[in-house]
Amino acid sequence: LPDNVEALKLAKSYINAELDTLISCMQRRRNLAAPIHRLPIEVLVMIFAAYAESSSLTDENNLLDLTSVSKAWYNTIVHSPELWTILESDFSPKIAKLVLQRSKNLPLSLIWDNTDCEESEEEELGEILELALQNSRRLKSIDMIVPEWGRLKVGRLLESNLPRLERLEVKAVWEDASGERLIEFQLSDGPPLQEIALDNMSLRSWNSSRLTGLFALDVTKPSQPPPIEEILNILSSSPRLERLRLCDFFRSDSTWNRHQKGIITLPRLKEIVVENADGPYLSAVLTTVYAPSSNTVQIRGYLSYDDGAAVFEEVYTPGNNQLKALLGLEDSGQPSQEVPVPITISVEDSVARIVRSGDGEEREIALYMSGNISARVAELLGQFFLSPPQIPAVDLTIGAAASSWRDAAMKPPHQEAVDEALSILMGSINEENDAQFVFKEIPASFAPLSSLPDNVDALKLARLYINKELDALLSCMQHRRNLSASIHKLPTDVMVMIFAAYTESSSLVDTPSLLDLTTVNKLWCDTIINSPQLWTVLESDFPPKIARLVIARSKKFPLTLIWDTASCAESELRELTEVLKVVAPISTRLKLIKMKVTELWGPNRYIRQILESNMPRLERLEVKTVWDYDVQGERLGEFTLLDGPPLREIALDAISLSSWDSPRLTGLFALDLTKPHQPPAIRTLWNILSNSPQLERLRLCELGGSNDPWNYPNIESITLPCLKEMFLGDLAGTYLSAMLMSVYAPPNANVHIDGNVFGESSTLVLEEVFTPGNIRSAALLGLGDSGSGSPNVPVTMTIAFESSTLRMTKSGGADEREIVLKFRNDLSPRDVTILGQFFRALPQVPNVALKVDIVTPREESAAVDLQLWSPSLCSLSVHRPAFCRSVLKQLVESAEDLVTGLLGWVCPNLTSMELCYIHEGEEVEGLDGIALESLVHARWSGRAGEDMLKFAIRDGNRKQGRRLLEASGDWAEPKANIPRLLAPPAFEFSSDTTPPTRPLRHNPSAHGRYNLSISCANPTVSNFCTPCHWMKAPQKEAVAKALFTLMGSVNKENDSQFAFTEIPATLAPSSSLPDNVEALKLAKLCINTQLNALISYMQRRRNLAAPIHKLPIEVMVMIFAAYSKSTSLAYYPSLLDLTAVNKLWHDAIVYSPQLWTVLESDLSPKIAKLVIERSKDLPLSLIWHDKERNEQEEQELERSLALVVQHSHRFKSINMIFPEWENLNGRELLQSKLPRLERLRVKAHWDIYTLEDELVKFELQNGPPLREIALDTVYLASWSSPRLIGLFTLDLTRPIQPPSVEELLDILSNSPQLERLRLCDLDCSSSTWKRPLKGIITLPRLQKIVVDNPSSPYLSAILTAVYAPSSKNVRLRGYLDNDYSATVFEDVCTPGNNQLKALLGLEDSGSPPEEPPLPITIVVESSVARIVRSGDAEEREIALHFRGHLSARIVDLLGQFFLAVPQVPAVDLTIGVAASSWGDAVFDLLPWTRSLRTLSVHESGVCRSAVNQLRGQKEDAVKGVLTWMGLASKLSSAHVGQKGGMEDNCRISPFGAGRSGIQASGLGKTF
Repeated sequence: LPDNVEALKLAKSYINAELDTLISCMQRRRNLAAPIHRLPIEVLVMIFAAYAESSSLTDENNLLDLTSVSKAWYNTIVHSPELWTILESDFSPKIAKLVLQRSKNLPLSLIWDNTDCEESEEEELGEILELALQNSRRLKSIDMIVPEWGRLKVGRLLESNLPRLERLEVKAVWEDASGERLIEFQLSDGPPLQEIALDNMSLRSWNSSRLTGLFALDVTKPSQPPPIEEILNILSSSPRLERLRLCDFFRSDSTWNRHQKGIITLPRLKEIVVENADGPYLSAVLTTVYAPSSNTVQIRGYLSYDDGAAVFEEVYTPGNNQLKALLGLEDSGQPSQEVPVPITISVEDSVARIVRSGDGEEREIALYMSGNISARVAELLGQFFLSPPQIPAVDLTIGAAASSWRDAAMKPPHQEAVDEALSILMGSINEENDAQFVFKEIPASFAPLSSLPDNVDALKLARLYINKELDALLSCMQHRRNLSASIHKLPTDVMVMIFAAYTESSSLVDTPSLLDLTTVNKLWCDTIINSPQLWTVLESDFPPKIARLVIARSKKFPLTLIWDTASCAESELRELTEVLKVVAPISTRLKLIKMKVTELWGPNRYIRQILESNMPRLERLEVKTVWDYDVQGERLGEFTLLDGPPLREIALDAISLSSWDSPRLTGLFALDLTKPHQPPAIRTLWNILSNSPQLERLRLCELGGSNDPWNYPNIESITLPCLKEMFLGDLAGTYLSAMLMSVYAPPNANVHIDGNVFGESSTLVLEEVFTPGNIRSAALLGLGDSGSGSPNVPVTMTIAFESSTLRMTKSGGADEREIVLKFRNDLSPRDVTILGQFFRALPQVPNVALKVDIVTPREESAAVDLQLWSPSLCSLSVHRPAFCRSVLKQLVESAEDLVTGLLGWVCPNLTSMELCYIHEGEEVEGLDGIALESLVHARWSGRAGEDMLKFAIRDGNRKQGRRLLEASGDWAEPKANIPRLLAPPAFEFSSDTTPPTRPLRHNPSAHGRYNLSISCANPTVSNFCTPCHWMKAPQKEAVAKALFTLMGSVNKENDSQFAFTEIPATLAPSSSLPDNVEALKLAKLCINTQLNALISYMQRRRNLAAPIHKLPIEVMVMIFAAYSKSTSLAYYPSLLDLTAVNKLWHDAIVYSPQLWTVLESDLSPKIAKLVIERSKDLPLSLIWHDKERNEQEEQELERSLALVVQHSHRFKSINMIFPEWENLNGRELLQSKLPRLERLRVKAHWDIYTLEDELVKFELQNGPPLREIALDTVYLASWSSPRLIGLFTLDLTRPIQPPSVEELLDILSNSPQLERLRLCDLDCSSSTWKRPLKGIITLPRLQKIVVDNPSSPYLSAILTAVYAPSSKNVRLRGYLDNDYSATVFEDVCTPGNNQLKALLGLEDSGSPPEEPPLPITIVVESSVARIVRSGDAEEREIALHFRGHLSARIVDLLGQFFLAVPQVPAVDLTIGVAASSWGDAVFDLLPWTRSLRTLSVHESGVCRSAVNQLRGQKEDAVKGVLTWMGLASKLSSAHVGQKGGMEDNCRISPFGAGRSGIQASGLGKTF
């Protein structure tokens, strides 16, 4: 069987093979029978070519996929070269080679776009670009989109030999990339192109022979636009041109003269687009190009103020057939179509637009000007369209500003007249000054160079005098015209009234003010100056000069003083004091004083002097003081008011009178006292009020203390019949009781009383104030004697008892009344009863809305007697269940009326009731619901048809409130005897417990205002330079003759009869005055234009003769370089501003790359780009400092940073300050290749507002060694970089990961030329240091060393391993742990430590380098050992701080170190450590014998040791003889003693040389 199975499988495979062959053959036969396979090969190729044009070989279904359909298709596609003529940048190199191979030798089309390519794709793109370069001779069409900056050298392809090229389209886009810039290229010679389109790209030469015979020309925003002549040459050599597009053409040096070029006829040109071009280009196209077949025209351009008029004159010439053709008009003016398309012409503000559209044509010509369009434009348009015999209908819109048309309506004088007038002027000046300044035309033939200054002054003098005469004429004409205005016909009294109304709303220091109105004309000036009533206000804002002017012009009128110096600056004190000194002498004229001053202020003595002076005319006095903690001076708390006539109004705020019994406080109309330091007594205040029956306004606030008791004084009542407003706020109990019990307020007065009654109980106060029958309280509430308001005026009193506050408010009627009394304790039901009795006693009471929301300690006392409120109560709001139940109980029962004696319901007028339940504990809500149902059934069941009662039931939450209603019955279907109004919609459920209150409404009356519009027509003052004082003026006859010549030409040109013989002129009729004024202005403009041209030319000649222009260019550049170091391009004035001085400076600055080598973060991207371009290839310096910026500035900063990264290979110096967390990618710059970098400074600071990317660590790329590096809060990823060798400066501050000690010493050992070393806050817990690990590092040029707060290993390393013999500035400060203290001192104070000697400025021999030597100060106190040596440009300090107390070993180590030095300077030694830290150890003075100059010892044990040694003798370690310690060679004084005690202190000083004794004197003991 196994053998048979294999035989069967073999048979099956063979039979399947035969069957598959048969099937394939049959399918092929069937495919060949399809109609598409009968097509000729040529037709198939055409189909495949059409498919290939709409797809790319990189698409999903492309030409390569068709090759797998059949063998015939494969052979047809592969062997048809015309299908393989498109090469794209998206192809892989393999596909590109396949395309080049299969296309044989046919022309190719290149489609290239590498704007968004990744860095990984550049290698493949480079291969494809190389293939395109190798086959550039075959390229027929190029369509490229390239980045402006890129690493691929695409320009090589564009500048290669392209003999078959017919169509070229290149567009450059901006991308943040590095590499070479491609904005222009040179087109190689060859056959003419058919189409060329350049966008943001330019040709180096536009005179190429390949730009002839074009069919399409499209140039957009070229970096270097071609001159106008070259554009016209291209157009004239391309008669078959069909499409022309020129966009964003601006060229500062372009000029155009219509007669330079003939008419260029382009018969096939159909589409013309000229967008955003300047005047010369527009004029060239509109006056030179004749396109009779055009149907799409869009021309828009912006004209400057200088060339705008010239372009309009050239374009809208009546015979301009080129413009007619562009507008679709034939030469005869007849439109080409039978039905003419209308033309829309719009002349508005700064644009003149002509639009014609319809029937397949779109035409628009819009010319924009930098200024307003003049009337001349409309006139030119009219003349242009007037010339053709037949034109289409025109829709004309004119919206230009009338002000811009006034000048253009007048024709200028003839040029010969201007020259003749100027000749007359200059002739007179020559005659007067005996000069020979002669000219015939502009520019003039000038006198010798040495006389240039005189001639310039002569020209200025001529301009001054002709302007003076013209201004006089203009002023006279304007004055005549102003006099004819209606406002000048008003009587003087009316004018003064208008000015007085204006002064009330403005101040003399405002703009505009009354002073500005005096410059309108002489009439206004005389009226204002001679009207004293307009000068009666003095203000603190006035300078002393204005204050004196007001006083002088006010004559004897009363004055008003408005003074506000509450927020004045200290710099203003001098002027303010001077104004006060001016006001003080005229205090007798003051009628009104309104002051706001600081309570403590320097000039307060002058304020007091004014307030306490004699002011007989004073009627109104307002003084307010404010407190300022930052101001010191005399205090103004009170002042004395001198006797005089009674005042009308007085208002004092935080200030009081010394005496309130002044007779001037009688007959007041307004009294306002707020928080006075010494308020008037009750009796005094009562006298003031009783003596002021005409008082209209009373305001008393914060009088007396808050704890003053309620004490009603026994005083009579006061009636104030004229009172309109009374406000009492925060009054003490005594004052409040007096006002409530004695003041009678009339009707129609607004009363607001807000008092705090904390001294007595609420019941006592209310019983006194609201006694039944108290008409004064009723009057305060606005109820009058009868208790009712005005007739037919509904009055409602809202009374609210809320916790400890009683609030009574009257609404309705013309007055507003409110009394608010606040008590210390809560109100009680008794208080509600007292107030009910008060209202019950009134004959007629108003409607009362009562609210009771008080807390009672006992539930049984929680009852409100509604019987007292029955006649007046219309609305009731009751809170808390006990009060609600009491109310329901009274309302459900009938009672006898106390007045009529009839039986009836309680509160019959009740229309609204609010019950607020707050159930607590185990209270049953249903019982309250049953009570409510009983009330409704009993009282309102039979009143259908009448006004029903509105309920509002509130509970602590909705659920309890609904249970309360559900328990009282079925409310879904109301019973027949229950009004439908009581159905659930009438009930309001709310979770809050405060009912809404109706706010008081205030309807202000409308006030009319008279608006006065004043236009000033004062003549313009020329801002010309004053000529030299010694130049003589031209004769008046010469000026008049020159003016007559000018005006004669104006009259001739404008056909007018404006004649004059002298100044003032004989004016023409009044109706023609405006035209004559414009004629004068036009004459002035023309003569000034000529004079300004002469002056400019003369000044330029004179400037060139200045010595500074004789300097060589190299010297100028050095001066500019020195200036640029002290300023920035981002501030004014900068280097950019110097380029505008003259052309010489401009060229010297622009073409000196060394002046453009600094890039700053404050520069805009545009300026940064300009700096990079102008610096050529010189090294750059970057200064990048972070600061607060808005969103737009952040975006500009990102673009600038991208530009910096792109040119990082050019930076020589980088100084950056960044936030530690920065959203700008600063790390990218620091980690880029910086081959030229020599100086690097980076600092990161903390900023909580930028939390994006942490910038504290970066990696320095390999390159040449740096010279300087300074890092603050920033560290390197690797401190072993080869760029850290050969340093001149090393500065490390607070690095998070500092270098290890070994890495730091490696950097120092590799930098022998190091000059500056600074290490601050270096802390590396893993670093250890042992002295034998590293040899001595000699740094011969190191002069400055700063080591501040490092860890112990770093400190020990610097002190024992770094040898700096040239150091001068040394500062080493460190904190040592207890573990390291002994080790560090042993290492540092080794007697042979020459490194420490060098740091202290001692040579190896121990002899200091200078004579005499500088002393050394050594201090050993508590936990610090400090060595200081300073003087003669040296500053040396070594301070070691310990966490514990120092031991005696420290002094011994220091003594041994200095003992080993052969010669040392004098030493001042101070020892102040605690004896307890030394134990039994005693320090030895013997090593200090040769160097010690002064000795200061503290603490008891150390003092005894020092005294014992100073008294004894010891053998000198060097000389070997016995010596007295106190007679050491340099010791001059010693002080031993315990700090804080005097009995053990003594001072020891030697007698001098040769003495053997020691004198010791002290307090208490003698040694």
